[in-house]
Amino acid sequence: MSGWTRSGLKGTHGPLAIALVLALATSPSRADDGFDLELFAPLPAQGRNILGVPTNALLGHGQLAVGLFAHYQDDPMTLRDDDDRSIVLQRLVDNRIIAEVSVALGLFSAFELGVVMPLVLSQSGDDLAALGRPGDAVSGFAVGDLRLVPRVRLLGDGAGFGLQLLAPVAIPIGAADQYASDGGVRVSPGLALDYATRRG
Repeated sequence: MSGWTRSGLKGTHGPLAIALVLALATSPSRADDGFDLELFAPLPAQGRNILGVPTNALLGHGQLAVGLFAHYQDDPMTLRDDDDRSIVLQRLVDNRIIAEVSVALGLFSAFELGVVMPLVLSQSGDDLAALGRPGDAVSGFAVGDLRLVPRVRLLGDGAGFGLQLLAPVAIPIGAADQYASDGGVRVSPGLALDYATRRG
């Protein structure tokens, strides 16, 4: 017996930021239909946010932030033996290099709109027969789902507690057959609470 596994990077939080995100779960796609393999979704305006964890330090009115974030994944999707999970039978997605181009604009000192474009620069893997795609494999460049990240500050604009509402939206423009898209719109509204000793 064997089973496929999906792994990847996740955002982490810093010592002065605690994110409490209440997300709407979407039903998973079938593996042979394709889905977005990426688990790591860095926010725009890095330096104010911490990887995938938002802070209440939004951009000021008219401020613009442009960023490029790149990362590498090793064996993000594998087929393993059910009796011994340490045995890898196939590397369905073996190596992956991803770049995330982002831009964010602050408005009215309490609202921020970010846009993130994920790009799979390179990837490789074994035959996808186990996922119902014999003779096929992931390869080369692929576009991911465009992410819109609106955020609004509800409480706090200095030292102390801060509260914000955010509602990332994924627009399905990516290549599902390259495991870079879920093939549908995804909305993940949430509240983020943090605490800062100072702002700036």
